[in-house]
Amino acid sequence: MKSIFLLPYGAVAHRAIVPTLMAFPRDIGRVVPVEIPGRGKRSHEEYAKSIQECAALALQEIDTESERYILHGHCMGALLAFEAIKLIEASGRQLPSFMVASGRNAPRHVNDWLRRVPGLDDRSLFKELQELGGVPKGLSFAMAQHFLTVLRNDQAMFRDYEPGETRISVPILALAGRDDK
Repeated sequence: MKSIFLLPYGAVAHRAIVPTLMAFPRDIGRVVPVEIPGRGKRSHEEYAKSIQECAALALQEIDTESERYILHGHCMGALLAFEAIKLIEASGRQLPSFMVASGRNAPRHVNDWLRRVPGLDDRSLFKELQELGGVPKGLSFAMAQHFLTVLRNDQAMFRDYEPGETRISVPILALAGRDDK
């Protein structure tokens, strides 16, 4: 049986991707959301300080030994998958069959929005996220303080991210929408 490990986009716990989980066909194999520090069942843990550290901590929830598997990362999760594969390769463990990257440009690319985020106050950031569709339905600004804290920590990891020169030897399926920038 194949497993698909889903690495999350910024500021979410794995419960936020339940609709995504439900969209997978039942016969595709086991679909496993990966929780990262600072959210969900790992909310008691400190936030990771870098994408590389976060990827290493995410690997604690990924079974690389027992079966064929795929890593699927969306947005920030794509960077986590990329860095996790670099760690798996370096350790000599079984590599995933392939990696799926969605909602994310190449690791070296930092878009204008990511450059602007650190300078936005919380209310402006919340408004922009609403316009992008990046705020959970029904979440008001007053209720969003924890969400914004998590997002700011994730943005700090993005801001300081340097992918290095290492390439991975795993095939990558890159998914993008027609309106993606």
